[in-house]
Amino acid sequence: MVSIKALLGMRQTRANDISLLVIWLPPLKHWLKQKQLNFLKQALHRREGLDDDPPTIAISLPTAAKTPTGLYITRLLNEE
Repeated sequence: MVSIKALLGMRQTRANDISLLVIWLPPLKHWLKQKQLNFLKQALHRREGLDDDPPTIAISLPTAAKTPTGLYITRLLNEE
């Protein structure tokens, strides 16, 4: 981030989100959520009928137990 701010001629104390908006990049948090959503949708779509598949179990156990990770996955899938 330091090099991007230097190239743009910005102060190093400026917020990172503003620096990314200046060069028309979405904030990292938004980009990461989109990547996670794409991965989860593809993983669930490819393994639709496989109940004993390890990735399916790894996704379904936390969501069924309502752990923080499971709640995050559920919220992420419901936001789309």
